Amino acid sequence: MMQKKKVRSSDTTETKQLVDFSTVFWHGADLSKLKMHLIDNIDLISAVPERSAETISRLLSRRIEVREDEVLVTSGSTGAIHLIAKRTAGASSLVISPTHQEFKVALARNGHQVTEVDSCVDITKLPLEGIQYCWLCTPNISDGRLWSRTSLLTLFKENPNVTFIVDISMAAFVIEETLKPSDIKNHKNLILVSSFSKAYNVPGMRVGYVVARKNIIAELRESSTPCNISAFAVEAIRFILIHPAQFTLPARKWHRSATELKARLSAIDGLEILPSSTAFFVVRLLDMDAVKLNEYLMNDCGMKVAVCTDGLELKPNEFRVNALDNESNRALADAIATWMSNR
Repeated sequence: MMQKKKVRSSDTTETKQLVDFSTVFWHGADLSKLKMHLIDNIDLISAVPERSAETISRLLSRRIEVREDEVLVTSGSTGAIHLIAKRTAGASSLVISPTHQEFKVALARNGHQVTEVDSCVDITKLPLEGIQYCWLCTPNISDGRLWSRTSLLTLFKENPNVTFIVDISMAAFVIEETLKPSDIKNHKNLILVSSFSKAYNVPGMRVGYVVARKNIIAELRESSTPCNISAFAVEAIRFILIHPAQFTLPARKWHRSATELKARLSAIDGLEILPSSTAFFVVRLLDMDAVKLNEYLMNDCGMKVAVCTDGLELKPNEFRVNALDNESNRALADAIATWMSNR
């Protein structure tokens, strides 16, 4: 499950391989059979794409138990977020920070009137008066926090005049019950966004989707770009959908690895582990700079964690880490302990 990331040094002739703890992908996915299948279908790079990635819509709708006209395939979850923000341009929107950075980018680009609240607020008591759209991510991409399914469904029911856009791309990362695509059947004010990238470690394919009532999907389709998913990407996702057993994310095993890493980090003076329901989580340095720690890890240890300079809503003394295999996790904890002891 160890993930390597290529980073160029200031001397552009040298490329370093870093053990990458900074992303929120499931790095343990076995892609060998998918890669072989794509090699066998390499001629698809010359094929004209389907207009609306109908193959994916058809297979996916069966998988997630919704109708085909309740699904819109997009260019990743990012494409979905920007499409919705564009279609609702100028609206009043509420976001719960820290959250998906792309929410704020898309809302600003499309002239939304944005209100921000802290993620510590009671989710059932959000200040929604005058708000048309509420944007949230569960599990939260910034820190792995999860709002309970019961609380969210109550929120949707009690606020029928607010439309909720919820990114559930990392639902497979948690053990607890969370929102399901079929929840749109009982909540006409719910729009769900998801992606194949994170749970299957195929970010290069850029395939995501929106699930909502058919009238909402029809409106979004009017603004969507046709033929924007390549035939090659469609074939990759088709393979994943018809071979689900090959891509099952072992969440409990991953969580055990994260629990061990948290225990090792908690034993280091000057660190605080923030709450998380996923195998990635935020660590707070009590009186030190996380950016400097990351520089040390990259330059001296061949590792990388996520910090505020990576475009995330993290404080300067916070970093996010995604648990890998136990050997890599131990090496990271030892490296951080060494850096802390030398401060």
